[in-house]
Amino acid sequence: MFRIASPATLLLARGQLLTWRQGRVRLRVLAGSAWVTRPGDLDDHFLQPGQALELSHGLIGAEQDLWLSIETPRRAVAAAWRWLVHRRLQCGGEQSQISLHLQ
Repeated sequence: MFRIASPATLLLARGQLLTWRQGRVRLRVLAGSAWVTRPGDLDDHFLQPGQALELSHGLIGAEQDLWLSIETPRRAVAAAWRWLVHRRLQCGGEQSQISLHLQ
């Protein structure tokens, strides 16, 4: 069985957007800056290195190359991994700028 540990690290290239629907996580910016918007939240959130935000659904944007730590129960990290693999298959196997690094 394939297991993914939490936290996982996600790299988004500058200008890249990621829709998060994989369940409750705590995003922590390791490097770069992030823009996060959540449904039902009138405020947009701009996160710098060291800052964190709880997220269950929303949109994450990379203001510049962005390294995020995703802290969550294992089942949510596994769901995120399945989503990333599915997205790569939908793109016809083209090289994606999204990388998932496991610790």
